[in-house]
Amino acid sequence: MTDGRHRVALVTSSFHPHVGGVEEHVRQVALALRAQGHDVVVWTVDRGEHLGVQTVDGVLVRYLPTPLPSATPTGVARFARVAPAAWHAWREALRADRPDLLHVHCFGPNGVYAAALARRHTLPLVVTGHGETTAGRPGRRLDAPGLLRTALTRASAGPCATTAPSRGRAGRPARTLRAGTGGPVVPNGRVRRAHRSPQTQWPSSRPRRTRVR
Repeated sequence: MTDGRHRVALVTSSFHPHVGGVEEHVRQVALALRAQGHDVVVWTVDRGEHLGVQTVDGVLVRYLPTPLPSATPTGVARFARVAPAAWHAWREALRADRPDLLHVHCFGPNGVYAAALARRHTLPLVVTGHGETTAGRPGRRLDAPGLLRTALTRASAGPCATTAPSRGRAGRPARTLRAGTGGPVVPNGRVRRAHRSPQTQWPSSRPRRTRVR
């Protein structure tokens, strides 16, 4: 990393061939990072489609299993059977891609595995919230929401920066993590007024919170 280039793994809850806000956001982040000379890979959730490894827009994409336990004996038993293979897949992705930093988008099961991997291997972690911290609201369904909330809180306690694509989204992770409201505004593709930082700051060992507009 001495030449200023980094190898970044964007760890997203969803990606190509699915279409949506998170998918397009991550696609644009990947393209922007590549344009700046960084190496980028995308790790996303295998939804049972077994897409393996693909190349999208010139970016390597890995579809990884992310099983979580449910609050039933059957669910716990199933998790015990499939979890070792899932963890092995994530470890192999880390070994193959050797990222300097993990950047989670839309913290779900993908975030649980990424946070565990970052903690195990002492990697910097960035978490960009896309409204997933509202998962406890009626009508929203997320597997093991308590586990997700615990994992998100633990992730913030390490070398982690948290961001969001709007001021409204920024407040929700802050309330979940009991973080402050300060931090620089980092623009993304939805920016309305240009706010440019002269130099990108990578996460340090001290947790901090960054808002993205």
